[in-house]
Amino acid sequence: MALTEGRDIQVLDCRDPQEWAAGHIDGSVHCYVPDIRDGFPDEIDRTEPVWVVCRTGNRASIAAGILEGLGVDIVVVSKGGVPDLVS
Repeated sequence: MALTEGRDIQVLDCRDPQEWAAGHIDGSVHCYVPDIRDGFPDEIDRTEPVWVVCRTGNRASIAAGILEGLGVDIVVVSKGGVPDLVS
């Protein structure tokens, strides 16, 4: 969990495995965007806020749409990318 605006929030990193291995936000959960429908991570609580991140925000937007379709109530999409957040 990452602390954002005074509350805990789940971070889902939807980048590809190579990008994830090169660096990621501590405490984030990895699930490559094409795999979200088939293998939604057990570590993510669907009733709690989810911050979805990728490299630029494009895949995060796609992942957010999928998550909303799966019943995730609150989805926050990062407008920047993980490289900017972890540097």
